Amino acid sequence: MTSSSSDPQAGLRPSRFPRVLGWAALAILGLASLHLATHRILQVDEAQQVNQACILARGEAARYFVYAPLHHLGPMAWIAKACHTSKSLFLLNRLLYLAVFWVNIALIGRICAGGWRSRSILGWTLGAATIVPLWDYGFEIRHDNVLLTGLLLGWLCLMRRWRHPWAAFLMAGPLAVALQFLSFKSFLYWAPFLLVLLVAPPPSLASIRPLRRLGLLLAGLGAGLVAVRGIYALSGGWHDAIQGFGMGVASSVATTRFSPLPVLARLARQAPLLVAGGLGLALSWALTRRKAGSSTLTWVAPFPELALLAFLLAAFVVNPTPFPYNLVLFAPFLLVASAALLRAPEWGVLASRPVLPATLAVLAACHLLPFLLLTARHFEKTQDRQIRIQEAAEALTDPATDPVFDGTGLVPTRHPVGYQWLIHSITLGRFRDGTWPSILSLLESDPPPVVIPNYRLDSLSQDEQAFLSAHYIPVADDLLVAGQVLPAGATTWTCLHPGRYQIFHEIQPGGVAQPGVLRIDGRDYANPVILYMDKGDHRVESRGATRKVVAWIGPRLTTMPQLELGDHRELFINWY
Repeated sequence: MTSSSSDPQAGLRPSRFPRVLGWAALAILGLASLHLATHRILQVDEAQQVNQACILARGEAARYFVYAPLHHLGPMAWIAKACHTSKSLFLLNRLLYLAVFWVNIALIGRICAGGWRSRSILGWTLGAATIVPLWDYGFEIRHDNVLLTGLLLGWLCLMRRWRHPWAAFLMAGPLAVALQFLSFKSFLYWAPFLLVLLVAPPPSLASIRPLRRLGLLLAGLGAGLVAVRGIYALSGGWHDAIQGFGMGVASSVATTRFSPLPVLARLARQAPLLVAGGLGLALSWALTRRKAGSSTLTWVAPFPELALLAFLLAAFVVNPTPFPYNLVLFAPFLLVASAALLRAPEWGVLASRPVLPATLAVLAACHLLPFLLLTARHFEKTQDRQIRIQEAAEALTDPATDPVFDGTGLVPTRHPVGYQWLIHSITLGRFRDGTWPSILSLLESDPPPVVIPNYRLDSLSQDEQAFLSAHYIPVADDLLVAGQVLPAGATTWTCLHPGRYQIFHEIQPGGVAQPGVLRIDGRDYANPVILYMDKGDHRVESRGATRKVVAWIGPRLTTMPQLELGDHRELFINWY
């Protein structure tokens, strides 16, 4: 008999090969997600999140607008205190949310498999790790990803067989409170969850009498509220969190509603097999209900999973602004619904030897292929340009005295231009109706030396655009500095922000700098010259027909940062 050790293939039995292949695929996905999290283009909402966390960490909530959700405290605040460059701030926050991304994937796999020790958990985890909307938004710095973690934990809390059923009710309350302080819209998710626990809990929790259920839920809610209030007492931001609720109510009423159908169509293109699984579960349940009647309205699969999917779809449709990132809260539960469908005995044939090749072919064509094709586009959209703009803005400014204006918070290491710094669909109406001071008044009261144009600044009024054109000159299309191109001869220039400026003769089309003397406030200087200019009027004179340029150069630089021309409309690219 030949020893098995002499055969190099003997250690890899056929039954182990799929698992080895699955773990290898999971490792590759992990490396791909790490690359994208650290290199992919930053979204405008991420800039807003990081900037607000930095404002809270610096204790400046009274000076600048924040709405202080719970996830801005803790690790995000610690990162804000530890980092001194925008690049490192976004990098560490992306890594933090990458961890949330994989926690969510693990929880989805656990729910679909039915237990951590299930033989199928690796397959379901791979299925969760290839959901396209999660790769679109799942590791971005946004509250929706933490909210997804809460939803998954809530579902586990509901479906788990508790040794002490009362523990489920006590845990549900703090979870609901935490979710509400993550996002205003969270009540759409936790309120039905608590109602189900109170009125129609699963059999494993039904032994507790209704009044006791209510008491336990109220106790949990009270404990959660006390805990959250304590966190805000230690970290600050309670008043801003309450103000954020008010803004959430106002914006949900006043915002312009748009149809969810384009986003649902996007989901059908991105995850056709998951959508088919959800529809298949609904059809299977409907056919069973025709035969079995009301007995199908129980906590026996597939009714709970179908009810969960229906309620999440309703929450998505009710949302007045169903942006694509909301799919993060819906798409994973299509996989949960598909898992419930496949638990039925009649679907076991899909794993049988004669049918397995066809099953794998459908899986590859309808799930893996869309995932590969649609996720590949993210590798093309890098944050390189954003990092160069951040580094240029930081080199051009002093963190203590020089604000940066971009309406988004892309440079969170620098102060915003004023209290109402955020330009957003929610805040634009407040600028325009007089609820908040106009952006022009903010620019005039504390003119920033650096402006970062992006698509949101395109919404500024004509007067505001004219102010920027008159008092700023482009280093690139997406980076402006304070200054002005002055006509030849003697001219008066008004300095709006004190600091170091470079004054020089305009370079002619041939690229040759013009020699000569510059006379500034009565003193002669060789061209070019860097001077500290006080706020106010200055006399700038030159001989000849060449125009002069006065350009902010910041506290340390001796030459202007070198940037490609760029396009301010592509600094942020949303929903691509």
